[in-house]
Amino acid sequence: MHHSARTTLAAVLLFLLSTHATQARAGALKPELWISGGFVNASYHDSPLACGRAGAGIEAFKYATFGICVQADREHYFNFAYVGAVFPTIGLFQPYGRFQFGRRNDLDDTALGWTFGLRMGNGVVNFLMEAHGVTEPGSSNGASVGLSF
Repeated sequence: MHHSARTTLAAVLLFLLSTHATQARAGALKPELWISGGFVNASYHDSPLACGRAGAGIEAFKYATFGICVQADREHYFNFAYVGAVFPTIGLFQPYGRFQFGRRNDLDDTALGWTFGLRMGNGVVNFLMEAHGVTEPGSSNGASVGLSF
């Protein structure tokens, strides 16, 4: 990973961890962990590939998320920092979205990604369904299912 991307990711993590200790007591921040698996239809491969995705971050004031995540298939992996929004629950489902920026393992170029998902559960353990993509470099759109904690 490029040095400036590592520095940015480290700064985001340090900020999240430092603010978490003071804000968590007020109920404003909640840690979030998620893991999922699915497929991507990447421009660098002729057919869909299985992929895994995972992330860790902070949900702030119930409507914003910040953190880091990784997406990997058998040919490449991406490291991202993300910022997102959590929308009000509709029936059983709570929609959310993330904008991701980072790097692909073999390129010294910015990778941009997006995620739109629905989660349902009790707030402690949630089932999630996601559509996701990497728009640069190339394209890599897919879908996954998983759990968030």
